[in-house]
Amino acid sequence: MTPSAPVELRPRFISHTAVRAVLARAVDERVEVRWRPLGGTIATGRSARLVHADGESVTLEADEATGDDEMIAGETTVLVRLTVDGVSYRFETRYLDRRIEEGACWVRLRRPKVLLLVDRRRRPRCRLHRPTLVTLQSQSRPDAWWCQAVMLNVSPDGLACRMPTAAASQLQPGDRLWARFRLDGVERSFVFDARVVSVIEAGEPQRSVVGLAFLESPQGSDLREALDAALRDRMEMEETR
Repeated sequence: MTPSAPVELRPRFISHTAVRAVLARAVDERVEVRWRPLGGTIATGRSARLVHADGESVTLEADEATGDDEMIAGETTVLVRLTVDGVSYRFETRYLDRRIEEGACWVRLRRPKVLLLVDRRRRPRCRLHRPTLVTLQSQSRPDAWWCQAVMLNVSPDGLACRMPTAAASQLQPGDRLWARFRLDGVERSFVFDARVVSVIEAGEPQRSVVGLAFLESPQGSDLREALDAALRDRMEMEETR
């Protein structure tokens, strides 16, 4: 196999429906917090623990020194970075209030409407110019959820596909799916154990884009190599046209 391409950092916004799921999974996780007071500069990042999230606010538990920070005031913007299931997210929101007792501080923030997803791809994805279908099936409820979606791009690490919002709304980041597809000109079919990374609005009525990451497995290693070879052949053919 050829060496992997440099990592791509591709920020994307995910919709409010996925925000709820990501924040729920982030409870008890460590996050990085930075303050930006009105008219001031961004403070050095500090660690905190996300202890609660609901429809109105997010609560962080930090040390007393963070709670005593004079930069925190009513007009302070708070920048938070968190990682859930190996995927990094960022959001920017407003400080609401804080409570300090027994050496700890609880900081309450306004719940963000969107999250910025930072997608670290080890390989660039190949855009598919011809409609290619992928069949997705839930691993936890195979009889209750499955969908045929249109693949937008694919790499040995994952894919993005477009599907009806009615189907996408039943997915949450972290859900495990089976992804089955074939590529034009390739005899074998591909079946990957995949994890939902993002669910975002597609920019057209009643359509959403779902991002999947392929998970490591003994069988998946051979499939990745075969898919990598097929995609490299495809890209080389397109370059010579």
